[in-house]
Amino acid sequence: MEEVSRWNPPNYGTLKINSDHAFDVSKKRCGIGLVARDYLVQVTLVAAIPIFNARSAEIVEALGLRWAVTMAKEKGVLHNLIDEVALGNCKRET
Repeated sequence: MEEVSRWNPPNYGTLKINSDHAFDVSKKRCGIGLVARDYLVQVTLVAAIPIFNARSAEIVEALGLRWAVTMAKEKGVLHNLIDEVALGNCKRET
């Protein structure tokens, strides 16, 4: 049986940024989605980013992390960043 993880809000004064991506290997295209929530579970930032000529799912995941850090820096909460990216949980379509 597959274990189900439950999302928990971040601590007071912090953001939790979740990201995920889908990768089409044959077309070398993907999309990254990011969402940031505060301790009240209010969505503070969202982003959907298309990537063309992507070389691998791992590179795309790294780009998602970079955008998450950039979003946190722009919001002024980089020092409080909690990253909930699940590496290896990418959806590959062939």
